Amino acid sequence: MAGNPKYQGEKIIKDYGKLSFDYVPEVLVHREAQLQRLQTIFKPVLHGVRRTALLLGSVGTGKTVTAKRFCQNITSEGTLAGINITSLLINCREKRSEHAVLHAINSFFNPGCPDRGLAPEEFLRSIRRSLEERKLHMIIVLDEADEILRRGADDLIYVLTRFNEEFCQDYSLSLILISQRYLLDQLDKSALSTFCKANIVSFERYDAAELRDIVLSRIDLAFYPGTVEEECIDLIAESSADWGDARFAMELLETSALIAEERRLSGVTPECVREAKNMTCSDGSYETKLSKMDYNHKLVLLSICRSIGRSAYTTSIATENAYKIASEECNTAAKGTTTFWKYLKDLAKDGWIEQKVITDPNGSGGRTTCIYISDFPIGELRYIIEKEFNLTI
Repeated sequence: MAGNPKYQGEKIIKDYGKLSFDYVPEVLVHREAQLQRLQTIFKPVLHGVRRTALLLGSVGTGKTVTAKRFCQNITSEGTLAGINITSLLINCREKRSEHAVLHAINSFFNPGCPDRGLAPEEFLRSIRRSLEERKLHMIIVLDEADEILRRGADDLIYVLTRFNEEFCQDYSLSLILISQRYLLDQLDKSALSTFCKANIVSFERYDAAELRDIVLSRIDLAFYPGTVEEECIDLIAESSADWGDARFAMELLETSALIAEERRLSGVTPECVREAKNMTCSDGSYETKLSKMDYNHKLVLLSICRSIGRSAYTTSIATENAYKIASEECNTAAKGTTTFWKYLKDLAKDGWIEQKVITDPNGSGGRTTCIYISDFPIGELRYIIEKEFNLTI
């Protein structure tokens, strides 16, 4: 998607809310299976039977948003069936004790209730009364649940899962735990006996292709048409694939767009993405890191920057040609191909570039090495090296 002149100097993002971590899309890209699994596990809730589940996976793999989407779906399904269902998500990094969690649940029904002076049994009685009066089925989602279990909150899990031990048509309280690591082995025997160990929903890390689909779907929702170059989508996906983290991909997308808006560009460019990644996850000044690089490696890095230009990547062949030209400008004899490839390998090892073998884009049917710079702003790198080498800027 090339930059659209219609939006030059105007905003690129049309709906900032669609880029928020709190936004819950109608369609969860590449999490349809997990959503269906939750719907199957919790179907008995529509008949007054409590259920439990553990959502397990790394950061940014869609656990929380899937739980939110599921809760919205089952609430709507209950409404159509004349059944009152509600849900409450509690982040256990914020509510770090049994008391804080019970207070949060009680406050959902009784805003302004005191957070001191009530014993757990009083909270539980108040919650049970609220559910009974409303004939309400409730799903509690404890996000980052391992945080609270590390503080010995087994009793909390026990009392929530045993809240209505017998079948009760009028109300039920179900529980979803969300964690980055398996935590059922942290429960004591009493708490574990109340938790269905078969109801584990796994969330694998996203690969680059899945991240690309996620980024593209969010662009369609949040951006004006034609304001994100196609290469940017690939670059964001590749940059996020090491972690398989959709949240990081969303952060890169939003930061890239804000950079483009600040510079009054007509759209997001690959250089905006590179600058965004450097701002987001740099562990130090790239200028300092660059100052420690020797002359020959800098010359190859300069050649890569020139070869990439405004694109997302270049090829090894194009880079070697640019290297020969740069060497001539610097009155330096270009190294042979073997040494040149060693320099490329060194730059990759030090984290300056990424390499991937792809089908030759020129249509020869052969294979060629594709070179990316995703962590550093190419324009700045090129400027610094050309200035140091006294080349025309």
